[in-house]
Amino acid sequence: MIDIKNIYKYFGDVHVLKGLNFTIDKGEVIVVIGPSGCGKSTFLRCLNLLEEPTYGEIWLSGDLLTPVDPYLHVDVIKASKTYGKMLKDRLDSGEVLSEELEAEIVAIIKRDDLLKKNEGALYNRLIKEIEAEYRIDINLARRKMGMVFQQFNLFPHMTVRKNITFAPVKLGIMSEEDANKSAEELLAKVGLLDKIDEYPDMLSGGQKQRVAIVRALAMKPEIMLFDEPTSALDPEMVGEVLGVMTDLAKEGMTMVVVTHEMGFAKEVATKVVFIDDGVVQEEATPEEFFNSPKHPRLREFLSKVL
Repeated sequence: MIDIKNIYKYFGDVHVLKGLNFTIDKGEVIVVIGPSGCGKSTFLRCLNLLEEPTYGEIWLSGDLLTPVDPYLHVDVIKASKTYGKMLKDRLDSGEVLSEELEAEIVAIIKRDDLLKKNEGALYNRLIKEIEAEYRIDINLARRKMGMVFQQFNLFPHMTVRKNITFAPVKLGIMSEEDANKSAEELLAKVGLLDKIDEYPDMLSGGQKQRVAIVRALAMKPEIMLFDEPTSALDPEMVGEVLGVMTDLAKEGMTMVVVTHEMGFAKEVATKVVFIDDGVVQEEATPEEFFNSPKHPRLREFLSKVL
């Protein structure tokens, strides 16, 4: 459903993500854990391009969300002037054309980041052809991905009802009548129907976060992204939000959750991913992840948080 291919992210000279690769299948609940500052939230924000990766590609159900990364397409690399010159130099030196030679030159170009902005007409044409066939408008892609933030991000001047119905109606996804009906049904599922005409400042933190989840669900997303959804809550409110997320998982919603809630990861995740120093150090089922961690850094991390 989502393919993350060689994602790098720089903020100036700060190298946050250093080549993330993995796949999220439909119905999976991926829990991402790791120490503070390791790149977890940056990775999540890259999935819907709130942060655009510096390198790499993200694919959602066969649609390309990011610009084409030429380093991920061998035919594009081979169409570049850089490749053509390196191949000519090697052949002129007496080497014989072979698949091994071609693969070696491609590997060198990737390793040393040798591609430039102007690599010729054929190179540019191939990139445009890939984008024309597969690239999707990010605003359309975001409709397929609901996101829940740490700080709720509800509109304070709108009632709960309006917070939930505003986007579906504004974007023409639903009529106002259908949006209201959907809002009522979703709020009933999370136990907040009686709060539908109240304003956010009248709600507890746990109630605000449940409304934020409903607002995301009202867009009928294919996947839900959660960025530490309980980190801003008082301890007694954490359970009510995790309960809603657990119910979503049981219903088959595809989810990616950045969290420090190890109990949730153990009980609900289909796969747990450990990110440290900008790379995926380990990924496994919860049982393998917590009972038989392989990477020394993961063992160290778990010894401190469990």
